[in-house]
Amino acid sequence: MNIRNLFIIFLLFSIVSCISDNQNRKTDIERLKLNGQVKSYLKTIHRSSEELNDTIETTFKEQHRELILFDKNGNIIEEISFKKNGERYKKWVSVYNSKGDEIEKFEIKYPNDTLKRWLNKYDNSGNEIESIIYDHKDSILSHTKSEYNKFNKETELIILKSKPAKNQFVKVSYEYDDDGNEIKTTRYYADKSKTEWFTKYDSFGNETEWTVYDRKGNLERIDSTSYIYYKNDKIKEEKMFCSVDIPGVYGISKYNKNGDEIEYIEFFNDSITSKEIYIYDNNGSRTTEYYKANGELKSISKLTSKFDSNENLIKESEYKNDKLNTIKNYKIEYYK
Repeated sequence: MNIRNLFIIFLLFSIVSCISDNQNRKTDIERLKLNGQVKSYLKTIHRSSEELNDTIETTFKEQHRELILFDKNGNIIEEISFKKNGERYKKWVSVYNSKGDEIEKFEIKYPNDTLKRWLNKYDNSGNEIESIIYDHKDSILSHTKSEYNKFNKETELIILKSKPAKNQFVKVSYEYDDDGNEIKTTRYYADKSKTEWFTKYDSFGNETEWTVYDRKGNLERIDSTSYIYYKNDKIKEEKMFCSVDIPGVYGISKYNKNGDEIEYIEFFNDSITSKEIYIYDNNGSRTTEYYKANGELKSISKLTSKFDSNENLIKESEYKNDKLNTIKNYKIEYYK
């Protein structure tokens, strides 16, 4: 696991934040980076038998299938998951108000067994101010309320009920600078203790430092990232330091002027431990070369892509050392 993965895991486990900025709120189609008036989106993943440790005969077996249905406003109205034999397994059905806010959602196991139900309330600005989750017996599993500032940034999340946990927290508060960047997050626990997370930014608005204090008020960790920029303000180089997990380890990513990552090198005490080179073509394909610490080529992976007339991705093929191992297909239907 490289240092970038550690940063991602740290972020996922350390922040419970759902910042709302409804003046720039995206539809589900925009969030998924789809173009056009999409009606349905079917994703299937097939992996080779060699990849699945079945080497009797090289075939491709379906490992994943999901279907998403959208309304004409770009909102997801239904998500369907499938078993490996192709049978429908579960679906999530969403209901919206006239403003496009999701006010109710159901998790249903086929054919018609409701497992969970969500109810959401919003203020006049479209900020979610209350959320309740019910189980199949209509008992409350989770109940939260949120407060916002005049800029529609969430300032407080109050947990009225949640799944019992060892370190149960009951409230999360958020503070921002004048540019709207989140600079402090505080978790309050049931035993009256708290943890604090401080974030610093550079003049471009990119996060540069994370400082965390534990429930006893002691410094738990400091992580940092520094940047070098092109004249067009895009990142040219990114250097990531992790202070706690593996001291002396840092990673450097380099980017071209289009914002594509072209190189990642990981160091230990200033000596290279691994290197990755990314090569792009004009068809949206990417080749990744992996190198050992001594500079010897370890492996090569390639990702080829195919797009439709709306420039939406409809097929991805993944190769490892010139052997095809994964095929991802995206079948897209549009409103007429």
